[in-house]
Amino acid sequence: MKRLSLFVATVIALAFPVLLSAAEQTNALPNGAKYIGETNLLPYGAEKYIGEMKDGKPNGLGKAISGAGTEEGEWRNGKLNGQGTQTWGDGTKFAGQFKNGKENGQGMMTWTNGQKFVGEWLDGSARQGCFTYADGSRYVGQLSGDMTMRRNGHGKMTYPDGRVEEGLWKDGKFMGASTTP
Repeated sequence: MKRLSLFVATVIALAFPVLLSAAEQTNALPNGAKYIGETNLLPYGAEKYIGEMKDGKPNGLGKAISGAGTEEGEWRNGKLNGQGTQTWGDGTKFAGQFKNGKENGQGMMTWTNGQKFVGEWLDGSARQGCFTYADGSRYVGQLSGDMTMRRNGHGKMTYPDGRVEEGLWKDGKFMGASTTP
């Protein structure tokens, strides 16, 4: 029955190639057999994966979908590697570079409340960049290097009323002006 389904899918793909995306045309099973469509060989936590595969893992361009959100972009060995986009169920979105499934390199995270961070990431954590808050405040500088994204290190905070605090920050609190960046 599986061979018949594969045969029918192949015939349809050959007859109507315009209806299928490039990712759907290049999937492969762990044994090397090619097929058209989606797979149940999923990356961590995904309910559905559509895209290119190699050795039974997402490899190449693809999209993983789960109840928690989506991950789309360049995959290598079952993890996002290279350019990609991750969108959570609450609408929070990261677009940028990934390494081994974690944000790594330049990227931008946006929240539905209007907050935005653009900057450098390392191993899944924001390190430094520009954080624009929902109230219009803007911080440019170093962050805590964990998921709290607290101001930590040298930075400059500009408030909506025009006030500026520039200097050293620790755990999100201004410690005082500094003379070295």
